Amino acid sequence: MKWIARVSLMGALSSPCHGVERDFRIPDEYELAGSSTLGVMNAGVAQATGIDAIYINPALLVLDREYSVSASYHWPTEGRDYYRLGIVDGKTSQYAAGASYVGFQGDANDSFVDPLSRDSRVLKRASLGVAYPFRWFAVGIAGYYVEGLEPELEQQKVVDGLSLGVGAVAYLARSLRVGLSAQNLNNDKVQAFAPRFYKAGLSWDMIENLVSLHADYRQRERVKDFEGSLVAIPGLELDESSLKGLQSPEKMVFLGGKATVYNLLKVATNFGTTVGDDERRSSIAGSIGVYQKDYSFVYTVSQPHMNYSDLQSALTLQVFMKI
Repeated sequence: MKWIARVSLMGALSSPCHGVERDFRIPDEYELAGSSTLGVMNAGVAQATGIDAIYINPALLVLDREYSVSASYHWPTEGRDYYRLGIVDGKTSQYAAGASYVGFQGDANDSFVDPLSRDSRVLKRASLGVAYPFRWFAVGIAGYYVEGLEPELEQQKVVDGLSLGVGAVAYLARSLRVGLSAQNLNNDKVQAFAPRFYKAGLSWDMIENLVSLHADYRQRERVKDFEGSLVAIPGLELDESSLKGLQSPEKMVFLGGKATVYNLLKVATNFGTTVGDDERRSSIAGSIGVYQKDYSFVYTVSQPHMNYSDLQSALTLQVFMKI
């Protein structure tokens, strides 16, 4: 398999005996949960709204009782640019529903000439989520479609499949919410493009509609093509301790907040770090947006791995419509 050769080569180039830093990062797009939520490292399992909620926690679709459409453009740290289109209807019925589509610029095959490329192997994504509110809580379910290139020795094979997500949010008090979600539960066919996520979080509106804080825990399944065990190479000494953490899911905690300034600007920031891993990962992100009655325009930037200088960013336009 091509991914075995690629991961083996990665080990050779990043082994301590060659003096090159080890790099087991997955593509930024694999962790994509939303457009504006990129500013909080795709956290906010008790706080996200709009199309971002479909991936983070579909139950949160009920938070905004409005009709909106959105479009965003993303510049990842490496690989092809991609865009996201979405629509959410939380107004026309008691149910809330949303759908989104992710597409890419450029030819995916061109990105894999370099065996160490961290470009996303995804060709397209589509998702659909539905949520229903009760008095003190809400529940949601989502379906995720993904189409991507599975590496083969002779050719790039196109693989597609569906996976499911579920979520719930409970209102502990007027300003306090707790959320739980699971994403890509039945992902056996598309694990190479859609790792399984488990998330839990708390959101506190300190000052209603002005200042909020959130704390999240996230567990992510490893992606073997980018994070799998290295194949032994004759004459090469492998760092077993460095690979130990890659055998178990990545566990991260996040702390962040959002604030509204002069009823016009909204700023957000977030810090995340792994817990229990031998290979420490820390992330930081922020966003600033202009919010009006009928639209919002948000710029987000993040550093998914603080021990690397690479930044990813996105621009998002969202329009709120009365129907």
